[in-house]
Amino acid sequence: EIIPTQHMAVPPRTKKVNLHLFAVSSSFEVMRGAALLSNKQLNFDHTATAIPAQEIELELMAKPGDIVFITVAVEFETYVGDKTLMEPKWLPAAVIALGRLKE
Repeated sequence: EIIPTQHMAVPPRTKKVNLHLFAVSSSFEVMRGAALLSNKQLNFDHTATAIPAQEIELELMAKPGDIVFITVAVEFETYVGDKTLMEPKWLPAAVIALGRLKE
């Protein structure tokens, strides 16, 4: 579980957190074309309420031998008055896994 107000460093006045998970796959073969994308989004309020652990599945459209990147990005909904602020320094993203799908 996670308790957002205890376990997350966020910008001041954050009300909501949006977590984006992406799986990008490609064979890296010229003839086969572009990369394939699968994504999930989780949204939760930035409060002291515990969010239970959960399993998240991303449907891959990849084929055996393709390279897959799993990335995560976090977006904070921060308000000043009625305006939503999105500062680049508070939009972290990272590749959290990388590998070739087994045959």
